[in-house]
Amino acid sequence: MPSRRKVVLIGLDSVSLEMLETFVRRGAMPAVARLMERGCTAEARSFFPVDTGTNWPVIVTGAPPSVTGCNMRLHLPGTPLDRMISGFPSHLCLAEQLWGAAGRAGLRSVMFDYPQSYPVNAPNVVHIGEDGRPDNSLRALQEVRAYVTELPPTSDPGWQKAHMLQVTSKPAVGWKGIPDGTALEVELPIVPGHQSMFRSIRPLYALLRPEGASLHPDRDASKVLAELNVGERSGWIFHTFATDRGEVKAAFRAKLLRLSSDGKDLHLYLSQIYPTEGFTEPPELGRELVEACGPLITQPSRQQVVMEGASDVVTYLEEQEYYSAWFARALEYVLGRYEWNLCILKWHTADWTNHLCAFMLDPLHPLYDPARAREGWALWDKVMGWGDAIVAKALEIASEEAIVAVVSDHGATTELPGRQRPDLNRLFEERGWLVRRPDGGIDWPKTKTYAGGHHYVWLNLKGRDPEGCVEPGEEFERLREEIIQFLLDQRDPHTGRHLFNLVCRKEDAEMLGVGGDRVGDIFLWQEDPPVREPAESPDVDLGTWDWPRANSGTHRPDAFFVVAGPGLKRGYRRERPVPLSAVAPTLCRASGLPLPSQAEGPVVWDFLK
Repeated sequence: MPSRRKVVLIGLDSVSLEMLETFVRRGAMPAVARLMERGCTAEARSFFPVDTGTNWPVIVTGAPPSVTGCNMRLHLPGTPLDRMISGFPSHLCLAEQLWGAAGRAGLRSVMFDYPQSYPVNAPNVVHIGEDGRPDNSLRALQEVRAYVTELPPTSDPGWQKAHMLQVTSKPAVGWKGIPDGTALEVELPIVPGHQSMFRSIRPLYALLRPEGASLHPDRDASKVLAELNVGERSGWIFHTFATDRGEVKAAFRAKLLRLSSDGKDLHLYLSQIYPTEGFTEPPELGRELVEACGPLITQPSRQQVVMEGASDVVTYLEEQEYYSAWFARALEYVLGRYEWNLCILKWHTADWTNHLCAFMLDPLHPLYDPARAREGWALWDKVMGWGDAIVAKALEIASEEAIVAVVSDHGATTELPGRQRPDLNRLFEERGWLVRRPDGGIDWPKTKTYAGGHHYVWLNLKGRDPEGCVEPGEEFERLREEIIQFLLDQRDPHTGRHLFNLVCRKEDAEMLGVGGDRVGDIFLWQEDPPVREPAESPDVDLGTWDWPRANSGTHRPDAFFVVAGPGLKRGYRRERPVPLSAVAPTLCRASGLPLPSQAEGPVVWDFLK
C-alpha cells in the first residue's frame, strides 16, 4: 500500500473522452493536456440511466446504482407510484462515499456542491454549496427569473412558469420621492422554487422611465438597489429580504434585456437570489467566501431558462462564466486555509451548454449555421476553457505529490429534432392497463401499470404498492412479459425503427447496474439511431442561433477518467474503457485513502507503475 497522499477529484459533467480530446487538441484545455501528459487516460463507461443523479454517486462510492440506490429522481417503496422525489439529498445514497471513508480514518475532506453530499453526512467535512442537483436550489430565495409584459410561446409551460412571470406596467402612484404619474411602476414578486426552503418573500419594485429602469426594495424612489440601462447587467445587489423564515441577506444581479419607450414592452432579468451566508460548513466560511470570491450562485442561467424565453445565449454565458470562475477562486481560497486530504468538486456548465448549444457544432442540426461555425467553436472553446481553469487551479494547489483526477459522469451528443419520446402512460391507458378517474387522476385500484420517467415501468403490485391490484406470482410475471413484448413492438411512425433498444425485467438489467427496490419492474433504454441523417425542421419552434427554443443535446454513456500523480504511469492511454465504478478504488489504491465500504468496482491496475 502506498504512503497516504492528498487527492483532488474534479468532475466535468457531460464530457466524453472524444469531446475532451477535441478541446485539448484545439488548445482550449492546456491544464487537462498537462494532466494527460503526466498521467493516465481512459474512456469510462457510465451506468444506466445515463444521467447526473445516477453516475456521480457511482464515481465516489465505487458501487453501481443498484447498490447506491441513486437516480436523478426516485420512487421510494411504499409510496404512490406517481410520487417521485429528487435523488440528490445525501441520506438517499445507500453506499459509503469517499469522504465518509476518509472521515472514518480521521481525514478531512473539502466538498464543493457535489451530488449526495448535503446535508453533510460524515465527520471532518468542509462543505460548500448544496447537494449538487442541477435543477433547483434548496436555499435560493428565487431561481433565475425574467419579468416580461408578454410571455413568449412555449412548448413547456412548467419550465416557463419556473423562470418567467408576466407583469403589468402602470403609472406609479403613492411612491415616496416622485410625483404620482411621472414614471411607470412594476411590482416584482419573488417566487421561491418548488424545492426551496422558503415559501413567501416580500416583493421588489421597478420604476420604468424612457432612459431605463431602477430597482427598489419598496415604493420609495430614494431607496435604489440598482440603475439599469437596456443591455447592461448590474453589479451585485445585496439586499435583506423579508421571508417566512425571517430576514435573509442575499445577493443577485439584474439585466434589462428590453424596454420600450412607453414601458409596455419589458424584459427584466434577475439572476438566482441566493443567501450570502449559511451555505457552508463551518458556517463562518460562507461570509469569508462572499468577501473573497463574490456571492455564490448554485443555479446560473441554464438551458431551460433560455429555451423558455427568460434569457438569451449572451446572458447565459455571462452567468456561466461567473459560476465557473467562482469555483476556481473558492477552490484556491478554501484549500489554502484548511488542512485537507481529499477535495471533490463537480462543474456542471458543460452539461447545461450541451443541452443548449450542441447544435452550434453539428451540421446535421437545422439550427446549425455554417457562416457562424467558427463562432460556435470559439464559444465552446471558451466554455471548456472555464472548466480547464478549475483543473489548472487544482494542479497549482495540489503539487506533484498529490493525486489529481478529472472525470465525467457521462458523455454528450446532439439530439436532433423529431426524436420520438412516447407517452407510455397514454399507451397503457389505450390498452386498459392504466385507468383514469373522471377528474383525470389515476384510478389506482383499476390500474395495473405505470411508467415513471423514461426508464422504468412499475406494475401496481398488491401488498407492495398502495392500492395495488396485480397479484404477486403468476399474474405479475405474465403481465410483465406482456408489457415487455408490447413495448418491444413499438415503432417510430416516421422512421419505422423500434423505439427502444432494450426492454427487460429489472433482474435482467443487473449487468447494467440496474436494481434495488427503488427502480421499476421493467427497465427501458431508448438510444439515438446508430445512423445519423440530416434532420429536417419539425413543426415546432426551434428558435434562433442566438435564442434557441429547443433542447439540442443529450447524454451518451462514454465518459472519461484522467489521473496523474506519484505511482501512476506517465502519458499512458488505455485502449479499453473502464467502468465509472473503478474511479474510487483506483484513487484509493494510488493514494492510500481508505476504500468506501460498499465499493465493488475494479482497480485499474495498468494505471499503476
